[in-house]
Amino acid sequence: SFSKSHSLSNMVFSSYESEIKKDAPEELVQLWERETHVLFAKHTTQKNEFSRVTSEFTKQGIDFLPLKGFLMKALYPRPEFRTMSDLDFLIREGDVERAGETVKSMGYKGVSEDEDNVHDTFQKPPFMDIELHRKLFADSEYSFDDAILKEGESHWYLMTDEDFLCFILRHSKKHYENGGCGMRAVLDHYLLLKKYPKVFLSPEFEERLRKAGLYDFSNLISSLAFLWFEGIEPEGDISGFEVYTLTGGTYGTYANAALIGMKKKGKFGYVLERVFPSPSLIKKRYKWVRKCPILLPVGYVVRIFSSIIFGDALAYIRAIKHGKKRMNDENQKAE
Repeated sequence: SFSKSHSLSNMVFSSYESEIKKDAPEELVQLWERETHVLFAKHTTQKNEFSRVTSEFTKQGIDFLPLKGFLMKALYPRPEFRTMSDLDFLIREGDVERAGETVKSMGYKGVSEDEDNVHDTFQKPPFMDIELHRKLFADSEYSFDDAILKEGESHWYLMTDEDFLCFILRHSKKHYENGGCGMRAVLDHYLLLKKYPKVFLSPEFEERLRKAGLYDFSNLISSLAFLWFEGIEPEGDISGFEVYTLTGGTYGTYANAALIGMKKKGKFGYVLERVFPSPSLIKKRYKWVRKCPILLPVGYVVRIFSSIIFGDALAYIRAIKHGKKRMNDENQKAE
C-alpha cells in the first residue's frame, strides 16, 4: 500500500482504524491489522534490545551515541508510529571492535563489512539489525569531543541540537540524492521544525547549513512540510520535489535515482556511471575484489552479467527511460 511504502502504515491505521474497518473490504482490514501487529512487535523488540545493548555497553565501559530513528521516535505522539530499520550507534574508533564482540555475545552475527569504513552491521532474527558507526559519514569529522554526556549516565552521549539537526538533514539529503526520502522524512522534518524553531531561525545555524551545503535542501523540505501539514503555500514551485517525494517511498526508487543522476551528470554521464560505477562500489559489492584488488576488472564483468541474469539491468533501463521522460516534462514546464 501507499502508506506502507512510506513507512507510515502503523500511524495511518491507528489514526483511522474505525473508518478503515467500516469502509474497507475485510481482506484488506486483516492485511492492514497483520502489518501493524508486525510493526508493533518490531518496535517492542527494538525498544527492549536498545535497553539491553546500551546497558551492556555501559557495563563494558564503551561510550555510545544513539543515532537517527531511535531519537526521532520521541517526537511522535506514540513512539511505535515512527518505524526504523535498525539501531544505530556511534562508537569511539578504538572501541568498535570491542562493541562488535559485545553485541555478538548477545546473539548477533556480523553480516557485512562497510567499504567506506563508516559502520559494521550485525543482525539477529527476526527483526534486529544494529549498525555500529565509526563515523557519521565517510567524510565526517564529528567525534565524541563534540558530544554531550547524557545527564545521569556514564557512557551515553548525545549530540547538541545543532549537530543533531545537521545530521538528520544530511541523512535525508543522502536518501533524496539516492532515489527519494519519502513522506516520513518530510514528517520527521516538520516535527523537528516545531521542536527546534529557534535553532532553525538563527542566523548562525543558517550560515552553518550554507557551509555544509544543506541550506537549499532544508528550505525545500521545509516548504513541502509546511504545505502538507499547515497548508502554507511555498514561495516558489516545489511540485517537482513533491512528486519526487511521493513516488519515492521511504528509501527511494530506481526512477527517482535516475532523475537526480541525470540532472547532476547529464543523461550520457549517468548511463555511463551505471554501466561502469566507481571501483569503490565494485569493492563494496564483492568481498573477493576487496581482498584481491587485481580482480577489479572481473568484478565489473560479474556485475554486468549478474544484472542481466537477475533483472537489475532491465529495471535500470526502465528507470532511465522514466527518468528521462520526467526530466523532459520538467524542462517543458519550465519553458
